[in-house]
Amino acid sequence: MIRRKSESAVSETISTVLAVALTVILAALVAAYMFGMMPNIPVSRTLAYSAEQPDGNTIVITYHGGPDANSLSYANVVVTPNGGGSITQKNSTISFVDPVNPTDIEIERKIGSTMKITTASGGFVNKDHVVVIGHFENGQEQVVLDMLI
Repeated sequence: MIRRKSESAVSETISTVLAVALTVILAALVAAYMFGMMPNIPVSRTLAYSAEQPDGNTIVITYHGGPDANSLSYANVVVTPNGGGSITQKNSTISFVDPVNPTDIEIERKIGSTMKITTASGGFVNKDHVVVIGHFENGQEQVVLDMLI
């Protein structure tokens, strides 16, 4: 009678070692997170803004609110026109002239509020860059709109 040698003990030992190693690694990750060794992951905020260009002289930005509207302190808008030129916010003293290094323009956080940014005689051509940056009560800043119009 021929007896075959069984190698099942080797594979059982390897699987046990791998299971213990995996458990130790997971325990170390959980402990590091619980004891503050890992950096805090910032919470992503959800807000809705839209931007449109009704004509070559105007960009209109509208605030639509969102689940995190109550934690929003204020928002800034940065517009970098593709065609250059002088830019002013309609009915306001806040303005910026340099399209290469634009200044932030603060807008209201009231839902449905709009802001019009105008320029003289067709200063806005295709591919104008509009960025809205939300500033929250906990000091966090987040880009909530970034688009070309």
